[in-house]
Amino acid sequence: MRSFSHFCPTNVIFGEGQIKNVVKYLPRGCKKALLISSKTAAMKSGAHDSIKASLASENIQFLYQNTISPNPKITEVDQLVNYCKANDVDAILA
Repeated sequence: MRSFSHFCPTNVIFGEGQIKNVVKYLPRGCKKALLISSKTAAMKSGAHDSIKASLASENIQFLYQNTISPNPKITEVDQLVNYCKANDVDAILA
């Protein structure tokens, strides 16, 4: 097996009411953010509308995909990568 190194920092923000602060955690200059969720979780929880409103307040375009399964297949991930590239996504929220 060949050796390799991988660095992928992930910022996990958790806690009651933190969804209202989502904009302050996005990269500077973010113009387009993608929310990824399972079929109905974001809608049922209210996260979809909260995030959409938060992004709109900062003129950040909101994109939404609910096609990912709880344990995503590589084909689903590949589809989302292509979607992000095609739509110039600056940040992903999941």
